[in-house]
Amino acid sequence: MTSAEYQQLVELLTRQATGMTRQFAAVDRRSDEIAIGVTTLRQEVLGHFDDVHRRFEHLEEQYQAITKALRWRSLPAGRDAGFDDVMPSGFTAACPAPR
Repeated sequence: MTSAEYQQLVELLTRQATGMTRQFAAVDRRSDEIAIGVTTLRQEVLGHFDDVHRRFEHLEEQYQAITKALRWRSLPAGRDAGFDDVMPSGFTAACPAPR
């Protein structure tokens, strides 16, 4: 291999390496963009799970209140003594015992 051929080979390889470096930089940028997108999506999904969890907690509280009210309403007259401490405050006045 002559000196001129060697110089041409070095120039060719240098251009190829420069092109590959640009391509790797572009892939790296795209990878960073994807990572940011995934992080954003993850935070959004977790926020939705938090909302669903809060709704289920609210439904559970309502279910418990309804269950207590139904049990209280089903007590025979005179047997509801001591049950008022289980009921929410003011609930017994709004829902009198059956007669």
